[in-house]
Amino acid sequence: MVIYVFLGIIIAINFYAYLMVYLDKQYAKQAKRRIPEKKIWRLSLFGGAMGSYVAMKKHRHKTKHQSFMIGMPIIIVFHILIVSVLIYYDIFNVYNY
Repeated sequence: MVIYVFLGIIIAINFYAYLMVYLDKQYAKQAKRRIPEKKIWRLSLFGGAMGSYVAMKKHRHKTKHQSFMIGMPIIIVFHILIVSVLIYYDIFNVYNY
């Protein structure tokens, strides 16, 4: 049960991160006030790196920023490692129904 809550939160954060990158791209096209990069980085660090990265690639936004093109994949790998450790130590009680 805990794993479903965890997955739901991660999916929601990734969706929100994707939306923020997409909206920032739209605001940039329209010369409107932009979404701060700090917000995108924070969302990425707290679980939304995959959503941010997918939006960056799909909408060609922030792809010239080396910090984003290198940093996001590093954060994604870090998140995969964290989840792997949590599953390995059965933190979510996956194997104990």
